[in-house]
Amino acid sequence: MKNSKFIDQFATFAGKLGNQIHLKTLRDAFVTVMPLYILAGLIVLLNNTVFKWIFQGDTLTRFQYWGITIANGTLSISGMIIAVMVGYFLAKNRDFENPLAASMLSLVSLIVMMPNTVSVVPDGAKDAVNISGVLSFNNTGTGAMFAGVIVAIIATELFIELSNVKALQMNLGENIPPAV
Repeated sequence: MKNSKFIDQFATFAGKLGNQIHLKTLRDAFVTVMPLYILAGLIVLLNNTVFKWIFQGDTLTRFQYWGITIANGTLSISGMIIAVMVGYFLAKNRDFENPLAASMLSLVSLIVMMPNTVSVVPDGAKDAVNISGVLSFNNTGTGAMFAGVIVAIIATELFIELSNVKALQMNLGENIPPAV
């Protein structure tokens, strides 16, 4: 009977923890994006093992090109994808009227927080050159997932709070469509 009491208390604690809005948001965001990560994992596996056994030369290069392209479209932008999903689901879990606006704001906030210049060594050069106005996969990929989560949570929470301030809201009248 003593063990049953512990299990009941643990289940109560786990239920409260599972209903915490930020953890629920993370769960929903990662579950939504999971099919992309599964696709990327399969492509990386095929690209680095199976294709090398089956293809050679130019054919191998062509198949690996498509594998790299799919990996770049999934894993290499996963920080941005997670930021969008976290913003969307946090707004949805807070019953905010426009979760799409919160998700766009999360993405914009993450991009604003990224470095403004990237240092690159051109082919055949010895010295690095600073390039501005580009996004590096180092700043948008899996290494940026933690930053994407943190920035999305902060940006969405601030956006929702500021959206509820009556002094910041505009009344455009009855003749203006509600989506404007």
